Amino acid sequence: MNRYSCPRGIPSSSLGRDIVSAYLVTASRVLAWVVVGAIVFRIGGKTAFGVLTLVLSTLGALEYTALGLGPAIIHFTARRCEKFACNPTII
Repeated sequence: MNRYSCPRGIPSSSLGRDIVSAYLVTASRVLAWVVVGAIVFRIGGKTAFGVLTLVLSTLGALEYTALGLGPAIIHFTARRCEKFACNPTII
């Protein structure tokens, strides 16, 4: 077995491994926040849990905003360079 071959039971395609690892990371994040939320509710009470929920929902909204900003910046930068025939390295 060379160093690039996969052991048995692991999908051979990198796409399959990426999907499985993405699900595992997401599940671990959810489980971690459930544990953190339970601890905060137990120790801090309803108010602290409410503040934690507000902070997490705000961060979630900002993450979705950031996902849309990257492609939009690239799109409008490319349109600007087409319009003004500029060098894309000097913007």
